[in-house]
Amino acid sequence: MTYLVGEHWSPNNRGFDIIIEDEVVEPLYVTPGKDEIDIKRYEAIEVKDKVMSLVFAGNKATGKGDLNAMFSGIEVVPSKFAVDPKQKLTTTWGALKGQHNQ
Repeated sequence: MTYLVGEHWSPNNRGFDIIIEDEVVEPLYVTPGKDEIDIKRYEAIEVKDKVMSLVFAGNKATGKGDLNAMFSGIEVVPSKFAVDPKQKLTTTWGALKGQHNQ
């Protein structure tokens, strides 16, 4: 699973835990600064009941004032089809800017 966030409203001020399939995979997570992005990739997640459970739980222990979690995108791909998300983002950005590799 790939988690992507770009923070614009509350930079460096959202604090929460990311929980996948009842496992805290990112404790005390804090969103990136203004106009920055963060990409987190979690591998080897086993879904036992055909429904992936995702929980974003505000956590006061982060010391941040905004405990409302947010995300800009979530991608879930079976492991045999996984692609490096940073490569995909670079390719997409190049296409948006009109910089196509020929």
